[in-house]
This record gives sequence, C-alpha cells and structure tokens, in this order.
Amino acid sequence: IIKARGLRQIFRFLTLFPIIKNNNIRIWGIGKKAVEYYSNLVTSDVRNFPYFLNICRFLNSESRNFSKKIKVLYAGKFNDRKGFDILLEYLENSENEFLNNFEFTLIGTGDYIKRVKKLSLRNNIEFVPFVERQAMPKYFSASDVFLFPGRYDGWGMVINEAMANGLIVVSTPYVGAVEDLIEDEKNGLVIEGDVKSIQSKLEWIISNRNQLQSISEKAKLSANLNDVVRGSKLFLNMIDDYSESI
Repeated sequence: IIKARGLRQIFRFLTLFPIIKNNNIRIWGIGKKAVEYYSNLVTSDVRNFPYFLNICRFLNSESRNFSKKIKVLYAGKFNDRKGFDILLEYLENSENEFLNNFEFTLIGTGDYIKRVKKLSLRNNIEFVPFVERQAMPKYFSASDVFLFPGRYDGWGMVINEAMANGLIVVSTPYVGAVEDLIEDEKNGLVIEGDVKSIQSKLEWIISNRNQLQSISEKAKLSANLNDVVRGSKLFLNMIDDYSESI
C-alpha cells in the first residue's frame, strides 16, 4: 500500500510539474483532501469539486427498526487498502456474546476469501460474492450500518450511496468522502481504522439506539447535497467564475 501510494504521488507530481508556477490554470480537487494536497504544490487557484451522484436509485423512504439486531454491511474489495483485514481481525477475535448484537454481511472478492468463508460458518455472518453495482440498493436497504475501515481512498463513492439510503456509515477520515460528508455522531460515525475503534463505535451504536434514526435521516440529507443536480449547478458556476477571471 505504501509503495503504491508513493508511486501515485510521484506520477501526480510529474504530471503537475509543468503547471506548478502557472497562475492562469485552475485546478479542481475532488474533495478537501485533494484540495489540501494540490494547494501545497501549486500557486494557482485550487477549488473543491467533490464527486456527485445520481442518488435516486439509492433512496430509501422507509424508517429502519434499530431496536432489533443491527445489520452491518461491508461491500468492496477484500484487500488491505479498503481496511478489510482490520474488519476480519475484529470479527475473528471479538467476543461472540457482543457480536451477537449484530448480523454481518460481507460482499466482495479478493485476498481473504478463505478466512471470509470460515467466518461465514457462524450464524450471524453472511458472505456474498461479487454483486453488480445496480443490485446494491437491495443490500443497502436490508442493512442498518455500513462499515468501511479504509486505509486510503481518494473519495469512495460507496459512502455517498450508503448515506443516500440512510445507512449509518462507520468509516475512517482516510476516505475522502468521509472528510467532506460525515460529522461524527451527527450524520455518521468516524473511526480511526483499527480493531479498538471499531469495537468502540459498535458499542456506541448499541448504547445509543435512540439516536440512530436521527443519524440515518441526517445522512440522507447530507447525501442529497452531493446529488448530481447540485453538482451540475456547481460545475456551471465554477466555469462562469473562471470565464470571468480570464
């Protein structure tokens, strides 16, 4: 992961090198993390243009029942960059008595299939192989929490999708969308990306069931701010601003 990120940074710098001192060029960064990164490299204006999503097919108007077992979903590659090894370690080593408050669904493929299949022998852990993106709304709607302990992700569109459906997103600040969209314990939950922090937030969920519906509804509202219609308007406004400055 470290080598891959290092190579990406090198290639990114080489790409930007010809324009580093060109003040006439505007750079649009995808999210706060990108804006901060590019602002430290170039002297030109850097603006935030996050990912926008057509949220219509992810919307869920129904309220969730948080009084029963909490249904936790992970969907993504089974690899270290997505933090899936952290989630695996948590599930393999946590006390069953506490985990029985939850039902876990793990969707994906990748490096840890054997361990996932072994975990799925438990009554409260389900393994689902690769799912087409258009089928994901069904799994979102059947879940309460989206757990995504990513180590690094430039944005992570799945965060937008889960929030639009009203899921309680539990993720790290190392995922770009989390830094832009989530305020801890307001419209989602932020963890540090280790076993201890996962345990702490899942305990918080069990102890604060009465707050989960409010977080779910606020997540939907936050996702709506990144709807493609708003994105189109922002795009046109930014083009107009640039045109006027020429």
